[in-house]
Formats: sequence, structure tokens, C-alpha cells
Amino acid sequence: MPGLNGIQVAKKVSKLKPTIKIVFLTMNKDESIFNLAFDSGAISYVIKDNAAIDIVRCIKSVSNGDVFVSPQINTYHLNRINSLKLTDFSMINRLTDTEKLVLKEVSENSSSLEIAVKLSITNKTVQNHRFNICKKMKLEGVNSLLSYALLNKETIQLILPD
Repeated sequence: MPGLNGIQVAKKVSKLKPTIKIVFLTMNKDESIFNLAFDSGAISYVIKDNAAIDIVRCIKSVSNGDVFVSPQINTYHLNRINSLKLTDFSMINRLTDTEKLVLKEVSENSSSLEIAVKLSITNKTVQNHRFNICKKMKLEGVNSLLSYALLNKETIQLILPD
């Protein structure tokens, strides 16, 4: 690709249009590139080896709001999920009370606007809290906070107050 690579394009698209579903179609089977793709906002990663079969499955998955990863690299996705599991509760203790409330709302799949209304703050303030949560919890990537919160929903609901 002239000018920008796929990771750079995905980052820009995710920042400008966060509702766009990004699919990587690539020959690259490197796990670090896979993780960079998801950190940049990808929802799916298709290896060209089986593209004729996998791309149809991918489109169906993405249209249903699901993630798709080519089967031959599915372990990368499992590794990524396992790395997001909540094991260190001290990271949550670094959050302010409002950040904890925002994290809890994110775990309930609330949008930033819904969180803003519920907490009587602006959408921009919610975005700032989300950014600070990611920074404090060392979460990188466009979807990492949502992925983290949904994956750990039960634990978050137990340890954070209403």
C-alpha cells in the first residue's frame, strides 16, 4: 500500500469512524502483527490461504457483530483473550471512583452517551475517563477497553459498587 500500511489505515479509520468494522485480509501469520491489527481496531483477521472460504464466513460473522479469525491462527485470538482476563485487582484500585463507575457501565455494554446521561457528565468527560482507564490498566487499542470489560463483566460487577 502506498503511503500508509494497513495498521496505520485501520488506526485512522477507527479514530475517525469507530462504527466501521475493520477486516484484515492478509498473508501475514505473525502473532505480533495479528495483535497490532486488533489493537488498531480490527474485528476480524483473514489469512489469504483460505480466503475464498474464510471471507464468506468472516462477512457473516462481522455482519452479526462477531469477531472472525482464520482457523489456522485461532490460537492467537485465544492468547489475546486470555491476556485480557482480570487477574490483577490492584489495577482496578488505581482507578478513581468515577472511572470505576465508567468501567462498570462499559462492562454492561453501555455507550459513552448512555454513560454520560446516567452519570450526569458530558460525553467528552466519559471519553476522557475511558482514556484514563486504558492508560492506568495498560490497555492498548481501540476495542481493548470494551473487550476487557465484557470479558471480565462478572468480576467487575462483583468488585465494583453500584
